[in-house]
Amino acid sequence: MSGCLGLILWAIISVYLVGALGGNEAQGEVYSHLPLARHTEVAVKVFAVWFVFWASGVIVWVLGTRIWRRVKS
Repeated sequence: MSGCLGLILWAIISVYLVGALGGNEAQGEVYSHLPLARHTEVAVKVFAVWFVFWASGVIVWVLGTRIWRRVKS
């Protein structure tokens, strides 16, 4: 249960990291000139960066859990 909460927390943190890196500003610049229904290359790149941050959290969580179980036993 705490692992799932950790993944949710990491997802939230990764969204803030992408915003801190300028992803939100890049999306805003593109969307100010285009209709909202269109997906742009910038939006896809911002999502890809967010997904990489989130996936890295999942990998660290899985590896940490396995290492913890081995150390504990």
